[in-house]
Order: sequence, then structure tokens, then C-alpha cells
Amino acid sequence: MQLEQQRKVAFETCWYAPARAYLSAHRQLRLDEESIDKCLCRYLLVKLTCRKSTDDVLFIPRAEPECLMMLQRDLLYQQSPHVDAMSIQQTLDWFLQDALEMVTSFAHEEPETTEEKEAQIALRYSYFQLRSLGLRIDYKNILKLKPQDALEAFASTYNHYFEEWCSPFPDIERPSFFSLTTTPDLVMMNPPFDVVFCEKVIRKTRELFAQNPHTTFMLVLPKWKRWKAVHQFSKECYEVQTYPKQSFTFLNQDGEQVHACDIVMYWYGNRRKQGENV
Repeated sequence: MQLEQQRKVAFETCWYAPARAYLSAHRQLRLDEESIDKCLCRYLLVKLTCRKSTDDVLFIPRAEPECLMMLQRDLLYQQSPHVDAMSIQQTLDWFLQDALEMVTSFAHEEPETTEEKEAQIALRYSYFQLRSLGLRIDYKNILKLKPQDALEAFASTYNHYFEEWCSPFPDIERPSFFSLTTTPDLVMMNPPFDVVFCEKVIRKTRELFAQNPHTTFMLVLPKWKRWKAVHQFSKECYEVQTYPKQSFTFLNQDGEQVHACDIVMYWYGNRRKQGENV
């Protein structure tokens, strides 16, 4: 736990606090506190999809084109298209470098007991602020699926329905969706609703189906307008279902029903009969 506790200190003092202060003080940005928090969280999530085996499990200061694209999309959405996104990326990556340097002096240690591993997972999610990021689909009632029926591509110890699931933290939980090479017959994908992240999910889905033609993939995305990558993907799907906000149920961490937004469900890959269980 010593390393994870040091990682928490590095996250909060070298990354989160200075990055938040930097974006808040930026003269050309008009981001409220909630938007800044979401931006920083999604920046790290996109970083983690680019992680190599030699990288740290959290702090990756290497400049990634997908992270730059994420910032550019955010600035465009926030009506700040003329802000230098590359400069912002460089500054954020400097903070990540500072955090990385703080933790590199600590040797990697494996939790010795189940209790220690559970404590490490709880600590990681507490400071990374992911426990309330995602909403789980009500797979049981909406799709009539059982826990053993599918692989859940984006989940966690605290937020999964299926017995098989992938995690953003392969070092302490399960493998990442982006590291998969083989898949079962059914994969359910409910990714964080970020444009760059979701477009990477689509590319990975195509790659996995090419390697696993027996697999059916179900992808849930928000119904956003003028999303070219998703529009093209929809043409490749064998079924597309649209759900108005009030008719599609998510579950939060407490199991409470949430109606987030209008949703589109994309069925891709091996054609599967409606209601068929694997």
C-alpha cells in the first residue's frame, strides 16, 4: 500500500491540483469547475488507452495525438477554438512528469492479501475520482441478460454486472478492453461518453471482430448530432436502436435508476437473434 499511497500524493499534489489551477487561471478558457474536473478525468482516461507495457500505470507524460485531439474537441465544444491546445497539452504533461518522478523511487509491490488488494483498489478509485464517472446499463431488465452471458468492456470492481469484465487499471483489477486480442461470443460496451475515447472504441471493435468473427458487439452511445465516425459505423452495424431519454435506464453506484440522455444502441459483428442468450 505504500506505493499506492505515494501515488495518491503524487496524483493530488503534482497532477490534479496544479492542472486544475492552470486551467482555472487560463485567460482564454471559460471552464467552470465541473467542466475542468471532467476534462482532466477524460484526459487521463484517453492517456490510459495509449499505455505501453513500459509505462507507469497512471502517469504517462508522453505526448499522445489522441489526447491533443480530445483537448481540441473540448475547446471547440466550449467555444474556445482559438486557444492553443498543444500548449495546454504540454503543460498538462509536465504535471504528469512531475507526478511520475515522485513515484519512480518506490519499488513496485504486490498486495499480499485479498484485504490489501481491496484496499489498494478502493484507494485508487477514491483519488482518481472514477467511482461516480460511469453509469451501468440495466442489462437484466433491458436486454434480459444473465451475469454469465457476456463480457463487459468498461467496468470496475464497483460497477459491473457481468462476471467477465475489463478495467481501466489492469495492474490491480482486470485487463483493459484495448489490450484484448480474443473475445467471447458477446461483448457489451458502455464507454465513457467522450468523442475521442468512443471513436477509439469503434476502431478497436472493428479490429477485434476481424480477429474474432464469432463475436457480437453491442455499443451504447449518446445520440449526438454530426458525429461522422459514428454515422459511418452505424452503416456497418446490422441493427441500430434508438431510445429516448426516459425509456433507457442506467444504474448509478447505489443501484438507483438514472435517465441520462437519448441513447443509441449499435449491434455489430456476428448477427445475433433478438433475445438470444449466449
